Amino acid sequence: SCAERVAGILSWEEPRVTAGVLVVILALAWALVYVEIVTRFFIKIVLGVVVKTIFKIVSPATIKFGISCGVLFALRHPAILPDEQTRIQMEARKRAEREAALAKEAALEAAGGDEEEEEEEAAVVAAPPPPPAPSAILDPRPLPPLNVFFRMPTQSDRLL
Repeated sequence: SCAERVAGILSWEEPRVTAGVLVVILALAWALVYVEIVTRFFIKIVLGVVVKTIFKIVSPATIKFGISCGVLFALRHPAILPDEQTRIQMEARKRAEREAALAKEAALEAAGGDEEEEEEEAAVVAAPPPPPAPSAILDPRPLPPLNVFFRMPTQSDRLL
């Protein structure tokens, strides 16, 4: 049986085999202790430091900051930080403006118009549009006074 074989190996009838088996058993025991020590070190020290660092980085303040940045990015103005669709539209608009300017120049050259008329048209075209009228809600100027001559009634009013 298996137990008799193990007992035969450990009976020192064959000393080299018995010594080899004992060395293997001691090496396995040392390896298990070593693995336990390394595992304990890894769990206590390394994971403890990693977890502490993660909880330092991922705090409620940083979560709020990250959410705020995400909301600001989602609600960004397309002219400041355009997304891909807006960028395509802006490029198409610029391309259309360039093509229109080239077509206009080609039409002026074909018509053979006077240089003075071309300069006047260029001046008219190059003039920037007037700024929009400020809205009453978004007007940055301070509110005008309600009434310059208004004053609160006092006891001195009775003397007048």
